[in-house]
Amino acid sequence: MKKFNWLGFVIIVAGVLLLLNAMHVLDGILAGMSIWVLIWPSAIIVIGIGNMAGAKRVTLWGILLSLAGLYFLLVNLKLIAKLPEGVLFPVIVIAVGLAIFIPGRLVRHIGSGARAETDTNGEGFVNSTAVFGGDERRLSGNVFKGANITCAFGGVELDLSGFSSCLPRAEIDLTCTFGGVELTLPPNTRAEHGGMTCLFGGMDIRGPQPQNAESVIVLNGFIAFGGLDVKHPVVVREAKAE
Repeated sequence: MKKFNWLGFVIIVAGVLLLLNAMHVLDGILAGMSIWVLIWPSAIIVIGIGNMAGAKRVTLWGILLSLAGLYFLLVNLKLIAKLPEGVLFPVIVIAVGLAIFIPGRLVRHIGSGARAETDTNGEGFVNSTAVFGGDERRLSGNVFKGANITCAFGGVELDLSGFSSCLPRAEIDLTCTFGGVELTLPPNTRAEHGGMTCLFGGMDIRGPQPQNAESVIVLNGFIAFGGLDVKHPVVVREAKAE
């Protein structure tokens, strides 16, 4: 089933609001305010919901974005009072800190009621945190089970091609803000765009994906003012003896 295009949905909603505003349908709601006081908070809410819907689970980034968009929307419509001067920025800093501090895998899947599997201490699961710094490693092992990566104002470069194999379906949960992450996948795997939300950032999957790959690595998380570069390992074929 084709994934829902949340970016397209945001643009459609913005277009509908602009059309209704041009037809003066929203005059009573806006009371002389610009239509953009509705559009940009609504876009933040949709991005937050899209983050959770794409990952099929409740994510901290999705909750924070949705709540932030709802707050600004209600404030712009003058339905609630704005936080006191100087309070909003510390609240945002605390929220971002929580999103970085709390591991992305400690969440519950929507509708399943079961906690996501965690193997943070076991062989094969990779944890990487780079805040105002860097993490550059080449890792190896028997079976790659997944990864949890946090990058803020730094860089992460992980080469996973040393693993002998991979679970049939492994997940990489990533939070990248003002930084960059470069991943080299294990052999005989292919990358799949899961619940990755990009805000003023992006991801790039490079290299030919192996045909009939035995394993799928699902990329989930949040990228803001940063980038994710995913590479498939180069397979070197030995020349046949004559």
